[in-house]
Amino acid sequence: MKINNKKGMALIIAYTAIMVLTILASGFLLRSANESQIAVGYAKSARSFWLAEAGVQQALWELNVNSCAGCTVCGSNKCISNTIASAGDYDVVINTANKTIVSSGSYPSRTAPNKKTRTVFANLNNSSSFFTHALFSKGAISMSNSAFIDSYNSSTDPSYTTPLQNGGVGTNASGTGAVIIDAITMSNSTKIYGNVSTGPNGEIELYNSAKVIVDGTTYTDSTQTALNNISNHTNNRELPSVVIPSSLTGLTTSSAINLWGNDPNSPTCYKTIPAGSYKIPSIGLSNSSKITIDGDVTLYVTGNTYLSNSSMIDIPAGSSLTIYSDGVLSLSNSTSINNQSKIPAKFLLYSTYTGSGAIQMSNSTNLYGGVYAPDSAITLSNSAQTFGAYVVKSMNLSNSTKIHYDEALGGLGGSSGSSYTVTTWQEL
Repeated sequence: MKINNKKGMALIIAYTAIMVLTILASGFLLRSANESQIAVGYAKSARSFWLAEAGVQQALWELNVNSCAGCTVCGSNKCISNTIASAGDYDVVINTANKTIVSSGSYPSRTAPNKKTRTVFANLNNSSSFFTHALFSKGAISMSNSAFIDSYNSSTDPSYTTPLQNGGVGTNASGTGAVIIDAITMSNSTKIYGNVSTGPNGEIELYNSAKVIVDGTTYTDSTQTALNNISNHTNNRELPSVVIPSSLTGLTTSSAINLWGNDPNSPTCYKTIPAGSYKIPSIGLSNSSKITIDGDVTLYVTGNTYLSNSSMIDIPAGSSLTIYSDGVLSLSNSTSINNQSKIPAKFLLYSTYTGSGAIQMSNSTNLYGGVYAPDSAITLSNSAQTFGAYVVKSMNLSNSTKIHYDEALGGLGGSSGSSYTVTTWQEL
C-alpha cells in the first residue's frame, strides 16, 4: 500500500514538473517572440528616422545649391518626395516664408501596410552669409607694402565717408599636430582695422610697422603675442565649392561677347543686356567698349571675362549683376565694373575656377562687389581697391591694395542667393 502511495506521489510530482517546465518554456518563447518583434520594430523606426534626416539634408542642398530645382510646388510650399532603393521613402515640405522643414521618413515604404514613419521638424536661418569678413580664406593670407583693410556700411554710408573698424580677416589655415604655422603674415606698414582669426595652431605674424587695430587697441610686432592671445584660433568654416545652378547650366549657350571701340551707336562697341539669365562662353572688352546691364541680370560665363584699356561693364542704379564663372575675371588698365549704386550686393561673382587668379585686378582698379572664389588663390596689387568682401583659397595683398568691407554684406545669402542652416530641430 505504501509502495503504491509512493508511486502515485511520484507521478503527481512528475506531472507538476512537466506543467511548470511547459509554462516556463511558453514564457520564454513568448518573450523571445516579443523581443524579436521589438527588435524588428526598432530597426524599422531607426531606418525611418534616418530617412527623415536624409530628407532634411536634401532640402538644405536644394535650397543652398540647386535653387530648389528638384522641388515641386505644393500649395504655397515646396515639396520633395524621394525613394532610396531598398531603403525606404521620405517626403519633405519646405516653407520658405516661415523658414521650416518638415520631413517624414517611411520604412519599408510610404504605402506599405506595416510601415514605420518618423517625422523631423527643423527651423531654418538664412541670415548667415559667406561674406562675414572683409577677407576669409581657406589657406594663408599675406599682406605687404601698405595693404589696408577696414569697413563701412553701404546701407547707411554708400560713399564710404565714415570708415569703420570691423574689417575682420579670417582663415582656416592650421598647423599640423603641434606645428605652428604663419596663417596671417603682415609686413611693411600694412593695417587691418578689425578682428583677426585663424585655424588651430595658426599664428598672426607682424613685421616692419604692420598694425592690427582691434576695438581701438593697436597691436604691432612688439605686441603680437598679446594679439595672438585674444585672437580666435579655432576656425574651421565650411566653404563649399561653387555649384552652378541647374537653371543656368540648362540654358542655351549664347554667342560670345567681344566688343572694342567707343562708338555708342555701334553694336561692335556697345551692348545692352536686358534683365534675365544668360549662358555665355566668354566676354572680351577693350578700347573703351561697354556693356550696360539693364535690370537684374545673371550671367553664367563658361570661359574667361577680360576687360582692358578703359572698357567697362556698367551697372546703373536699380540694376544688378551676378556672374557665375568657370574662368577668370580680369580687370586691367583703367577698366571697371561700374556699379553706379555703390552697393556691393548689386555685383556678385561666384567662381568655380580652381587655378590662381579667379579675379585679377591691378593698376588702380576699383570694384564694388562680393567675390566668392573658395578654390582659387588670388593676388591683388598696385592700388587695386575693393568695396565689398572676398572668400578665397588664399590671398596675397600688396602695394597699397585696399579692401573696405561692406558690413551690409553680412546679411547676404550664399551662392544660390540663400545660405540656409538649421537653427533648431525636434522630432514630431
